[in-house]
Amino acid sequence: MSDALGRGVIPPGQNGSEVLYEGVPFPPELVGAGEMAKTQAGLDKHDREIATIRTLLKQGMRLVVDLGAAQKRTERNLQALERDLQALIDTMRRGGDGHSKTSKLNLR
Repeated sequence: MSDALGRGVIPPGQNGSEVLYEGVPFPPELVGAGEMAKTQAGLDKHDREIATIRTLLKQGMRLVVDLGAAQKRTERNLQALERDLQALIDTMRRGGDGHSKTSKLNLR
């Protein structure tokens, strides 16, 4: 039996070894059973933490995309506001009361 890298892996129970994590054999005489369980629990916790970090990164990327879209909408709205404000300023410069100076009805 070999792993993805072509290294020989001893199945559990052969030659006094036990599988510690992902098919990697580890002699029990080097580490006690309690320490092996502790190590496995630590590795499981580490995997959960990595999964949580991955989830947070995905959520953060979605927020960045949403913020980019919101910024584009804000820029478009700001441009429309600037056009309207410039039209108001131009109207105020011309003066008058809003009525045209020529009569709309020509009686000649």
